[in-house]
Amino acid sequence: MLPFDSSFVDHELFREGPVVIFVWKNEAGWPVETVSRNLHKLYGYMPDEYTSGKLMYADQIHPDDIAQVAFEVEKAGSCSECSSFDHKPYRYRDEKGDYRWVKDSTRIIRDDDGTITHYIGYLVDITNEVALKEETALLKERLDLAWTATNDGLWDWIIDEDVVYFSDRWKEMIGYERDEFPNESSAFFEHIHPNDRDRVQKALEEHFADPEHRLYEVDLRIQCKDGSYKWIQSRGKTSLNPDGTPHRMVGAHTDITVRRLLEEQKNNEQMRLFFERQLVGMAITSPEKGWLKTNEKLHRMLGYTHDELTHLTWEEMTYPDDLPRDLEQFDRLLRGEIDEYMIQKRFMRKDKHIVYTNLSVSCVRREDGSVDYVLALLEDITTRKQAEETINELNLTLERRIEERTIELQDALSFNEGIINAIPDLLFELNKEGTYLGIWAQNQELLAAQKEMLLGNNIRDFLATEATKSVMEAIDEADKKGLSFGKTIRINVANGERWFELSVSKNESDGAFLVLSRDITERKEAELQMSLLTYSLDALSDTILLMEENSPLFVYVNHGTCRKLGYSREQLIGGMGVFDIDPDWSPEEWAEFWPRLQAQRVMHFESRHRTKEGRIFPVDVTSHYVEYEDKVYNLAICREIVGR
Repeated sequence: MLPFDSSFVDHELFREGPVVIFVWKNEAGWPVETVSRNLHKLYGYMPDEYTSGKLMYADQIHPDDIAQVAFEVEKAGSCSECSSFDHKPYRYRDEKGDYRWVKDSTRIIRDDDGTITHYIGYLVDITNEVALKEETALLKERLDLAWTATNDGLWDWIIDEDVVYFSDRWKEMIGYERDEFPNESSAFFEHIHPNDRDRVQKALEEHFADPEHRLYEVDLRIQCKDGSYKWIQSRGKTSLNPDGTPHRMVGAHTDITVRRLLEEQKNNEQMRLFFERQLVGMAITSPEKGWLKTNEKLHRMLGYTHDELTHLTWEEMTYPDDLPRDLEQFDRLLRGEIDEYMIQKRFMRKDKHIVYTNLSVSCVRREDGSVDYVLALLEDITTRKQAEETINELNLTLERRIEERTIELQDALSFNEGIINAIPDLLFELNKEGTYLGIWAQNQELLAAQKEMLLGNNIRDFLATEATKSVMEAIDEADKKGLSFGKTIRINVANGERWFELSVSKNESDGAFLVLSRDITERKEAELQMSLLTYSLDALSDTILLMEENSPLFVYVNHGTCRKLGYSREQLIGGMGVFDIDPDWSPEEWAEFWPRLQAQRVMHFESRHRTKEGRIFPVDVTSHYVEYEDKVYNLAICREIVGR
């Protein structure tokens, strides 16, 4: 005899719906006392396989997860005041032997003496959500690697709505904080140098005329917050509406100011103006590391006057832990192996305080190839570093408070609110015409209106036309087939716009329909993020190749690689590698290359690439040794050398 009423297990929702109820005895292996009938439909087992003792629930949990599950049960059981708890998602084996990820919300049942006799678990299959999170994390990892290496600013323009997103790095390039530059296309065009606007407009028109084959790419000058101008290389790619008109354009901005300066400026007055109007510290140094020319921004940043700096070298002012890495790259520059490099580096101010900087270094060479002078740009990121530390501390505090508050709210729930109300999703009972007959919701802010207003009224009075149509189609499908899964709707609720996924079953006894509505807003946002990640990588004109540790085989290539070499992405990552596209590499040279990359971290060299049709062209290659989440990669960024 169970110490509670177990008839709710036979509720229509648990005969046909997506939530399976288990009632376990508090014994070794967690034998099943009773289980809802939809177990067979959702996981393939017959209920009597468990209730007869033929199967033990603990045996169906993945071996890697059983310890965690047992620990959570023991922890909750040791709390005399706990009435329920949520497991971390774990894997449950179905009748076919496949493991499904499940979310398990468990209620504790005690006798009059307070002894735990049973557990009631509510299982929901979340396998698809786990797979989506893993796929999103992988794409994000790839994008993070690419953007970390390029240091570019990102922009995303929804052309139909004229809504633009500018990344923080994009705004930093021209001296603006996150909230200072408006997310409007007109603001961007207004900041373009007047002499460059026609050229930018022409590049856009040519790209829009053939977006599938012509990449948007143009060099332009953009006005900074202090009124000065920076040279930017703007690149982008457009997606089209079904009618062929431009819908969305995603691209990147690269700061090429230093490159344009070294190529174009020969006038000392121009150099002086450029120095004094920079938002960053700027200096010309000698191959012997001495300070030759410095701007006022650098003086304020380091606390020294120009005369004081002329008696010092930058080597003496570098934070000791950062010096070896800087010297390694500087020596490579002197030897002619590279012409520029970028690192994060700390300097010691005159007052002994530490300054965090983004350091960009390039050089001008004499006709014999030796270094004439070195140009250095120092961006002070001390405030940003401090802010990051503060944000991390605040996030930890917030997570701790959320966890504490969550526990308080869970403890405050009453068993008398009903078993059904314990389900986190929204549950509605509707008739065939769409009238609300019953509503169960833990979070009423997810409802289209207050519960009292909805009951007895029709969904058409509260939902938009498209959402109403989807709900009625789901009811019609359930009326014909008994069940309907997977239809999605978008509605406006108290805290903004939300997406929901519908699961509908028909109650044959009274003809009503049970509608389980799950909030999938985060999943929808993840899908949008995945779209942005894909567009961002493919917007780069450079060839991007990603290889695993000490392997010449490609695990990822961007669209620019396919466009340059003539292969499809499936061909390149389906077994092709460096030796297939680069005639200058052999297995013996590769074996020597990897240890060098591991030691130097960044290698810059020239090579050649061969297209599918056999055309061979020179490329400038920068290889990065990247460590990410206990994995090591070789991230190669290749740019065709033109005009040679």
